[in-house]
Amino acid sequence: MVVSSTRWTASKKSRIMKQTVSVHIQKEEDMFVALCTDFDIASQGTTISEARDNLKEALEVFLETASLEEIAGRTAHRYIRIY
Repeated sequence: MVVSSTRWTASKKSRIMKQTVSVHIQKEEDMFVALCTDFDIASQGTTISEARDNLKEALEVFLETASLEEIAGRTAHRYIRIY
């Protein structure tokens, strides 16, 4: 059961790439799991807000460190623009 869904824009290396991603958060036992299906990245927290914030941080780290090819490979099913 999805208890929350949100979208935000993530940017890669100051305006090289912008993309809006979908996030699904669901309760699993005593934790909330946040999943970005666009990049197949997940995180968790004891509250919805904490799970969302932890996922946002994980996505930011991924976008800062991953190559453009890896990012494009994870989003091959979607249209993205790389400048």
